[in-house]
Amino acid sequence: MKLVKTTLPWSGIPVTTTGDIYSWFRERHAPELCDYLPRSITIYADCEITESQVETFISGMSEHLRRELPARKARRDRFVQLGLFTSDEIDAFLTARAELQPWVLYYSSDGGLRTPVLNPDETQAPFGVVPCSTMQNHGIAWRRGNQNGDYKLWLVTARKEGQPWDWDSDIGHESAHAAFAQIPLYVQPDQKTASFYDLARVKQVDELSVLHLARMSYMYMEMAVIAMRGEHRHTESGLPLAERIDELYAFLNLSNELMPQLGFDRALAAYERVEGVLDYDSGSEIFEIGAPAMRVVPHLSRRLNTVDVPSSEWFRSVAKNGA
Repeated sequence: MKLVKTTLPWSGIPVTTTGDIYSWFRERHAPELCDYLPRSITIYADCEITESQVETFISGMSEHLRRELPARKARRDRFVQLGLFTSDEIDAFLTARAELQPWVLYYSSDGGLRTPVLNPDETQAPFGVVPCSTMQNHGIAWRRGNQNGDYKLWLVTARKEGQPWDWDSDIGHESAHAAFAQIPLYVQPDQKTASFYDLARVKQVDELSVLHLARMSYMYMEMAVIAMRGEHRHTESGLPLAERIDELYAFLNLSNELMPQLGFDRALAAYERVEGVLDYDSGSEIFEIGAPAMRVVPHLSRRLNTVDVPSSEWFRSVAKNGA
């Protein structure tokens, strides 16, 4: 695969690129499964990375997706079997927004994002990256847009520093985000504020702060990916978010108060049925808990390119207007 010299659009660092290779995958995988991928997939590589290394990486990606995409299709069917979505509804969820957030894989020489870690509301810089608070090699790259305050965004994925590519995390998880659970610019909190957004400390909706609402927005996106992929982590809740079962309960309860029409009551019942201990592979509860979160995601996707966190009133309006 021929690499072309260019610069990273959010930093100006000299790199090489494959250009958009979505069509490459579509030629090698069943088209109906490729519908589950983001519509733009580009690899940027530091100049020290050879074409052979990039080709080996793309081959590894392809092999992982050959397992990933059919599994996603099987879980899509389970949502329908459980009566949580119709076929048309789940297909629209998985495919209708796949072009919203280009997916960039950054093959840096030593791993990591190696780009300016800057939050746009804390700097006048024209570009930067906001890394994931728990996975610093994943993040949102941004570049200031027009005078209306819009931003150009990319979901950017690197391997961990000094580590090989993690196919499940870097490819499976991240491809799902870029395809149907895109990450808004405003959702990643600064590590210094982490202790202030624990949802388990919130007793009622009126106590939700901007930080809490940003965290909930992120959790809807993560829950959608977890439910669609059957992910599990070695935490009390089994989740990579809401690691404690008391915060998972608080998240579901607060969501039900904000948006009672979206099915969080069924999610709470599922949670209580298993006392917060979920079977992420075959149990129905993860699907029942994931479904209402997935109904919120398309609404949040309309707010990707802003630093403004939606208010409690905005979440209430989502429920009133329907999913």
